[in-house]
Parts: sequence; structure tokens; C-alpha cells
Amino acid sequence: MERVWWEILRRLPVRSARLLTAGSAAAQAPESVASWRRIAAPRRPVSIKLPWFYLASAPAVARWGRGAPTVSMGAITAAPVDVAHVHFCHAGFRRLGIPRQTGDVLRSANTALAGRMAVAAERACYRPTRATLLAAVSNGVAADLRTHYPDVPVRVVPNGVDRDRFRPDPGVRARLRERLQIASGRVVALFVGGEWELKGLQIAVQALARVRERCPELLLVVVGAGNRQRFQALAHSAGVADRVVFVGRQEDPSPWYQSADVFVLPSLYETFSLVAHEAAACGLPVVATPVHGIRELVGQEEAGLLVERRAESVAVALYRLTSSSELRRRLGQAARERTARYTWEQTTRAFLEVVAEARERRERRGREGRAR
Repeated sequence: MERVWWEILRRLPVRSARLLTAGSAAAQAPESVASWRRIAAPRRPVSIKLPWFYLASAPAVARWGRGAPTVSMGAITAAPVDVAHVHFCHAGFRRLGIPRQTGDVLRSANTALAGRMAVAAERACYRPTRATLLAAVSNGVAADLRTHYPDVPVRVVPNGVDRDRFRPDPGVRARLRERLQIASGRVVALFVGGEWELKGLQIAVQALARVRERCPELLLVVVGAGNRQRFQALAHSAGVADRVVFVGRQEDPSPWYQSADVFVLPSLYETFSLVAHEAAACGLPVVATPVHGIRELVGQEEAGLLVERRAESVAVALYRLTSSSELRRRLGQAARERTARYTWEQTTRAFLEVVAEARERRERRGREGRAR
């Protein structure tokens, strides 16, 4: 979300909107681009951060007064806003059923409490008296919003991807694979992300175990932060500890996409999946569940293979791609081509159109109110 907003902010015309954020992206934007309010809030636990921001943001917006349209940047606030840019629909997520948490009881309880609070806050905020328009980051999120909050108009402002930064680069590929001592002929499946249980890393490891005999050249590289000890133990028990490489959080993920052959993400829930689009822009076929954003990207096996959230299904897809360099090449080329519809310039134009519509709706309501 931070990256999405920074890409929009740096392309906004002068004083297009007033931005409300709980993160740090807006703080990097010059005042000539947008006026902004960053609400200081504790980072953890979420069960405290969420209500803190929800309440503290209201007086900050009130001090702004009326003027340019006010946009909440992926944040749920008690303040009335013209546009709520929704990066995650909590009601839509909870409808799927919360996956069982591993770890201590307090963490599980905090996660469950925060989820219930987020849904309650959405219900309070996503109604006509509090939000003029809802802007969703994908068609899937838009569908969730229309289902759960049908009284507020919904528009789609899809995320973008920097296709100049995220592109195939044989030189980078060769250098990184040499540094990692990946032998020629190995096929690298890449997993990128945090929240490993939600994103399905355990399923990817189990799928690798299922094809270890038929695909001895297949290697899984994991980029991101998570419970490494637990997943290393899982890989060990599955007999693939020597085939799973954990490299931790990376400030720049682009070389890792460029050094891989396949991108795998058997996720339970996505809103747009920026990492999948970045991987596709780098020419990687995508193996993923048909969650929001992924369906539009992959199409009918045009940019990858859609799978069920089961190790057996992921294993079949990995076997097909590992066994055929031509299939990888064809799907990877199509994947890059399909990302051309998702540029930050297009995202910014869609954002400005929504802001303009919200302004017009607000002004029309004001005229109608004065006429009564």
C-alpha cells in the first residue's frame, strides 16, 4: 500500500486532493503536490492501532475544513471523506473464514479481535453519510464492497506496476544465480511476501515435496519475512530442506524476480497482488489461486496456471512448467504483455477521475441542500 500511494503521489498535479494516511508514504510528498495529514499511531498491536487511528483522524480532518476533496489512503477513519481508497475489504476477507493461527494464544486472540473491529469500523464508515465514493484496487475488491456496502458507489482504481524497473534482465539473472550458486539447468520457483500462512508458503513447500523425484532440478526461493524456523522445519520434514532457500526481506525484489523461472503464490486472499504483477512484468509465469487481481492477470492460462489451494494442485502446475521450458517462455512472455494495462500513469488518471466525480457529487449535494 505504501508503494502504491507513493507512485500516485509523485504523479499528482498540484493540490489535487488532501490525503489522510496512517503510513509514511505521504510524508515524502512535497506540499506542492498534496496537503496531507499523517496520524501518529502505535504500530502494534493492531487491536489498539486500528481504533486509535479511527478516532484520532477525525479531529485532524475537521481542522482541515472544507476545500479540496479528502481521500483516506487505505485507512478506516471516523472522519467523513470524499473518497475512501480501499486496499483491503475486511468483510470480504472474513467471509472466507479466518485461517487457524499457529503460535501463541495471545497473538491469535489479537488477530481475531482486530478483524472483528475492522469489520465494525467498515460498517460505520462505508455509508453515504461518511463516504461519497469507494475506490477499490481491483474488480474483486469492488465486488466485495458492492456486496457488503451497497449504499455507496464503487469505482475501480487498479494498482500499477513499473514495467521499466520490473522487466526481464539476463545479466541480473546470471549474476544473482552465480552468487547463490544455482547450477545451470536448475528451475527456480519464487515465492515473495509476508504472512506466510495466509499466502500459502506451506502449500508451496508441500507441492515441492510432491514433485521432488520427478523434478530434481526444481528449487524454491522464498523472499520475505516470516517464521523461518517453523518453515525450515516443515521443509526438513517434507524432505526438501536442501531445495528451499530463505533469503529474508529484500529492499529491492526486482533482481529476485529476474533470476527466477516461475512465480508461485497459493494465497487465501489478495486484493490486487502487486507481487504477482511485478513477477509477471519480469516475464514469469504465475502459479496462483484465482483470488482478486490474479484472475484478471492470468486469464485463461494466458499468463500462468490457476490452481486450487492444495499441494496436489500446485504440484501439478509446477511439474508442467518445470518440464517444459517452452511453456514457461510462452506464458512468461504473455504475462509481461498483460501487465501493460497496469501502469502507474493509468492508475493516477483513474484516481483523479474518481476524485473529480466525488467533488462533483459533493457540490451537487450542497446545491440541492441550499435549494430546499
